[in-house]
Amino acid sequence: MRIKLCLLIIFLSVSTIFSEIRDISEVSLEADKIIYRDKNIIEADGNVIIYYKDMLLTADSVLYNKSNNNVSAYGNVTINDKDSYINADKISIDLDSKKGFIENGNGYYYPDKYFKASKMEKLGTNNYILDNATITGCEGENPDWSFTAGHAEIEYGEKFIAKNVRANIKGVPVLYLPYLAWPIKIKRESGFLIPDVGSSSDLGFIVTPKYFFNIDVDKDATLGVNVYSKKGAQILSEFRYAKSDKENIYIAGEFLHDYDSEANKDNRWKIVNKSNVFFNDQIELRFNTNYVSDFRYRRDFDDYSINQIEEYAENKYINEVRGNYYSKYADISMRYRDDMHFYDLEDGFMKEHLVRKPNFIIEKNYIDAKLLNIDYEFDYNNAKAVRRIYEIDAEDDESMTREFKRYHGSVKFYKPINVYFGTLTPSFRQFYTRWSDSNFGYGNVRESHRSDILKLDKHSDSIERLIYNIDVKLTLNDIYRDYGYLKHSIYNTFEFTDTPHLHQDELIKYLEDDVIDEENAYLYTLTNYLTSDNWHLRVDITNGLDASHNDRMVPFHEKINYGYKNFFTYNHEGKIDYYGDGITYFDNRINFNFNKFYINIRHLFDKELLEYSDDYILDRDFQYLPEELLFIRDIIGEENTQLNLTLGLNISRINIEFAMEASERHNDFGEKSFTDLDLNRFSIKSSYVSNCWEFGVKYKNDKYDDIEYDHIDRDTDHSILFFISLRGIGSGEKKFL
Repeated sequence: MRIKLCLLIIFLSVSTIFSEIRDISEVSLEADKIIYRDKNIIEADGNVIIYYKDMLLTADSVLYNKSNNNVSAYGNVTINDKDSYINADKISIDLDSKKGFIENGNGYYYPDKYFKASKMEKLGTNNYILDNATITGCEGENPDWSFTAGHAEIEYGEKFIAKNVRANIKGVPVLYLPYLAWPIKIKRESGFLIPDVGSSSDLGFIVTPKYFFNIDVDKDATLGVNVYSKKGAQILSEFRYAKSDKENIYIAGEFLHDYDSEANKDNRWKIVNKSNVFFNDQIELRFNTNYVSDFRYRRDFDDYSINQIEEYAENKYINEVRGNYYSKYADISMRYRDDMHFYDLEDGFMKEHLVRKPNFIIEKNYIDAKLLNIDYEFDYNNAKAVRRIYEIDAEDDESMTREFKRYHGSVKFYKPINVYFGTLTPSFRQFYTRWSDSNFGYGNVRESHRSDILKLDKHSDSIERLIYNIDVKLTLNDIYRDYGYLKHSIYNTFEFTDTPHLHQDELIKYLEDDVIDEENAYLYTLTNYLTSDNWHLRVDITNGLDASHNDRMVPFHEKINYGYKNFFTYNHEGKIDYYGDGITYFDNRINFNFNKFYINIRHLFDKELLEYSDDYILDRDFQYLPEELLFIRDIIGEENTQLNLTLGLNISRINIEFAMEASERHNDFGEKSFTDLDLNRFSIKSSYVSNCWEFGVKYKNDKYDDIEYDHIDRDTDHSILFFISLRGIGSGEKKFL
């Protein structure tokens, strides 16, 4: 009975002490054994845990002084405080000031900073003075890379500072640094970025120092220079501003005075502006610019560009400023737009501009008018089309300019109707177009009057066209089957579409909807979609009858998409003409990723791309070309067959990648469309990758047309780039297309 009474008294005493500590000093202390030496000193042993505000301390044993809120901890000590933690043999710390001393400590600092020292003096929340210090971005006792110093400092949220520093790989010194200031940032901070270093046969030795400005939480900028030993200095700038959830400002620019330029200009530049700003909920100003000074700029400098935003084909550019007004029944826009495209020729190059100065647009999709749904669009273009040919053996450039005004609009009425077995959607769309003030006239245009809504009228200074489209689509309800191990969905769509014939061969053909193609077809689309736990397959087949051409079958159009788990995908699209042309479009894409090996292949053939190119090649005197060939987009100079291949292999921590691109012009699909291709570029990349760093080298071979003033040659640019990425420091890796 006396033993039980003594145990009860001890338990009540310890509980009273513990309650007193919690109430007075806000410290929570837990342990296997707690002894109260006097009214201020508490000794705790075995699985000790101390909570104080936002700090957690654990140890084998602890002496706690309640009067000064000081803790001395021994054996397997850990201390967690905000964005860092420390493991040590011994820690003595003032819980209020966070100051103290640490022996044989190692710790972690967010983000990705690991450090250790034989002795540490804790100066506050997370500031330290370190003796025999090591810091790294890698985990483990023997990190892949590290910095060591006899004396160092850590400033919370700022930097690691040390003198007489050794850089180590696997503990072996490889570099001496007299001074090191390594940022330890939780937030973005201004500072120099790791420069890219490389070499090119055309540009020479390359180094790219850059400085990053953290202007505010929502905006930043980068300034830099690309130094080419053969070209000089290229000035770089980039500005980003996330103004709101739907507003962004992005502006980038580059400039180089090229004294020995192989292009047609010495002052060479690039400007990119992808920005939009709302003045209120309805009024928006938008910029869409990706513009360069000359036809060789991208081929010469894109690998070292500060900007990697590319939305257009090679040597195709845009400069657009647009104001938008949004309302319930009308979206109104006014824009200036310049579409520019460079084409390589056999003895020079050609530049085309299509300038809209300005373009007014009023449009709206899906207006619910109860009985019908309505889509409409109306636009006005004051357009100028310019084509200029630069021949290397000609004294003067040849050019042609065509100006005109165009009023264009359409209204579409449609209504989805739910029937028992599917959805029926009839629609009617009426087009109206008027061209005027053309400096070339309309002498070859033939009038045609078929009805009040289908006609082509020629006046003394203008042309008017009315044409329409009727479309009826029936989509049957999907047929679905669940077999447990396999799910199968079938979709059937029937469609009739009719755009009647109207002679439009001599019309202006620069803008969208200048020519509205005749179509009278009955189409059927069948879609099968199968899916299981490991794979999926989708097959789309479209076929039908073309009633506008003696009831011929329309080209057979198929799409296939197959995927197996996460390591194999296959995508195919093809078009086959039954009546002699054979395959007119073929696009195959294969991606295979298995364990340590991956392969990506794409083979593309597009016969329609060559529709007018042969006529252009045979007749270089463009003054006498048919008008419809003057400004065909993406036709002249393009190659219609391409093969892209990427192979990669991961062996242990070594990555090896090979990539190539070949292309050619082929009139017919067949064996040569696979084999008879010119190799345009290839690259080999090899790197060593660990969990906290990567180092490698890339060789790139790029063929191009070297256009001089008296001749043109096929030349090759050789580039070598070294890259390194250290976790916690940054990356000097250059990304290539």
